[in-house]
Amino acid sequence: MIQRDMKNGIVAIFFLLTVASCLPKKKTDVEPDLAGTYQVSQLISGSTKINLPDGNGTSATAVVSHPSDSRIEVIVNLTKNGSTSANDFGTLTTRKANGRDYDVLDPTTSARIGSINGTDFTLDYTVNGQRFALISRK
Repeated sequence: MIQRDMKNGIVAIFFLLTVASCLPKKKTDVEPDLAGTYQVSQLISGSTKINLPDGNGTSATAVVSHPSDSRIEVIVNLTKNGSTSANDFGTLTTRKANGRDYDVLDPTTSARIGSINGTDFTLDYTVNGQRFALISRK
């Protein structure tokens, strides 16, 4: 009787392991590709807010490269009347936040100055009492 119960137990465990191995695997979060070209939809400099493109030939893109897990490099290209000027924001630090989101940090002070997630990129900081903000999307 005990051998039969043990045999049934072994068969049940084997069946459970077989079924469990066939279950779909849990999806793991895929890290976003932070690098790329983001279309800037709004720039704020001091008290001036510009929605882009503005209908007068002004547009901007933020080109982000991702040289390491904890850094991004940012260049903002502002185009006005067909002429483009590049503004190099240099290297900024990143830190994993929630889910796919990363905080963008000032590399000197480690203060949070924006966020990036592979779809949206924002910066918002103050220098010498003047606010600068950038809102963009891939």
